[in-house]
Amino acid sequence: MDINQLPLEVLQEILSYLSYDELKVASLVCHRWNQASGTFIVRNGQLSIHEQVVKNLEMVRNSTRNYQSILIYRISKWEQLQAVVSECMQKFPNVRKLYLAGVLQDYLDRFYRAYRRWMERLEFLQVSLDDRFENLFVCEPEDYILTLPNLKQLYWKECLYGHGEKTVTIDAPGLEFVHIDDSLDASAVLRIPHCERLKYIRCMFYTKHFDDIFVGDFGNVETLILNIVHDKCNVSCLSKMHQLRYLSLHFGNAMNYLQEVEAMPNSKLLKVLIIRSDSRSLDKCTLNLEKIIGKFENLETLDLFGINLTANNEIQADQLVFLKLREVTFSKNSILNAPKLKTLSLELDMLNYLQLRENKHLFELYVDLQVSIYNDSFEQIICTFLQEHKHIKNLTLGRVSSGEVLVQDDFIYDRIVESVEHLELHRFDVPINFFRLLAGWKSLKSLKLVACTINCSGMWNDVVRLPGVERIIVDCVQLRGTSRTDFPILLVNGANQEVVTKWNDSTLFFSTNKLIHKEYKFRQFSCPEIDPMF
Repeated sequence: MDINQLPLEVLQEILSYLSYDELKVASLVCHRWNQASGTFIVRNGQLSIHEQVVKNLEMVRNSTRNYQSILIYRISKWEQLQAVVSECMQKFPNVRKLYLAGVLQDYLDRFYRAYRRWMERLEFLQVSLDDRFENLFVCEPEDYILTLPNLKQLYWKECLYGHGEKTVTIDAPGLEFVHIDDSLDASAVLRIPHCERLKYIRCMFYTKHFDDIFVGDFGNVETLILNIVHDKCNVSCLSKMHQLRYLSLHFGNAMNYLQEVEAMPNSKLLKVLIIRSDSRSLDKCTLNLEKIIGKFENLETLDLFGINLTANNEIQADQLVFLKLREVTFSKNSILNAPKLKTLSLELDMLNYLQLRENKHLFELYVDLQVSIYNDSFEQIICTFLQEHKHIKNLTLGRVSSGEVLVQDDFIYDRIVESVEHLELHRFDVPINFFRLLAGWKSLKSLKLVACTINCSGMWNDVVRLPGVERIIVDCVQLRGTSRTDFPILLVNGANQEVVTKWNDSTLFFSTNKLIHKEYKFRQFSCPEIDPMF
């Protein structure tokens, strides 16, 4: 059947699955496709207004799209801002989204009073304030209110205001989503008095506290992401949030905040808990893991960084699926019972003494090796763990921090792993003998090497064949200890898949994906549950 014979409503439904860029291409096919895609282009498209548009307002007047989203970017002169916004009001009276980038905070109240009816229609507002300089001072009230009855989403980025206190109150009873980036200047304050419908809060605090901004009842918040940089930390708001499903806390030098976490009321709703401490103190914050797991009995994702963990008894985590531990200390005698655990990400030292019981679903293992690998590290720790947990199919080894992991040249390999199907090595300097060991891993189907060096010392023109491997991915891999220019690892059919690439006509790298200029990062267990914003 010809797609053009479909009813317009059906064609619109098909086109609704396309991205914005794909919709723009589809709109050029014919008049009918243009009509079908026009609604989605208007809904998802955005008109960007900058200095060139200000100098030629005909670009706004002659627009053929009834845009509902407008970005106004760094127009510092009020007369220019007034001229372009007046045109937009006439041309686009039903704007739903407004982005104000680089606007002066003194201009914000004047902007609102001049175009109040236009702004009261907004459902989405993003304000990125600019630094205040002496020659741009405007005599505006120190405290003012923006009443936005239809606003549901607010993005607010503060500025270095200079001197003189300024308080902005956002009166938006229907607000559901708030994202705030604080500044180093405590003189400018944002207040949100209506929090009853808030479900999502994400904040970066340099100088302020949660209670400085949010006033009233915020008991319906389901997602809370706080990044608090300053030393004096106040997270007493946690005790009032009974509907939390997702909680992420990132602290700088705070030392006592975990007491507030442990004091939270018991909840069967919390699914994701992320806590990161970047304290430079030698004494890390302490968290009773047994108490936390018992308090949030349906917790599925746990991600901890820079914390001392304690427990008095075996920990029973019946619903835990994702576990990520970085720079964490834990009692060597502690035992974790996590029967549903699917993904484990941790450092090599932690893997050495973490005891997992009652687990038959562990599928993925990510290990940050941090330092050089010796024979006992790989054989006695990694291989032993893999043999104890025979359900692991995906294994990723690498180094999160900069620098390569050096595998000793006198490495001896004799441990065969029978479960791993996919192996990834990131930032490795590994001898060729390691790949001869992999030839005995009969279950191995896929191999990926990223930013690695292969030590071919003592190897002439012979190659290592991996009989069971069906696919090999090579990104920025270099050979050392040899002058050969061919890749020394082949699949069972003898076919090389790599593309040879040169840097500066001197250094030879191998790649299958042609991603030579990519910045390689070892990403530990980046599952969607970690951050709903991405």
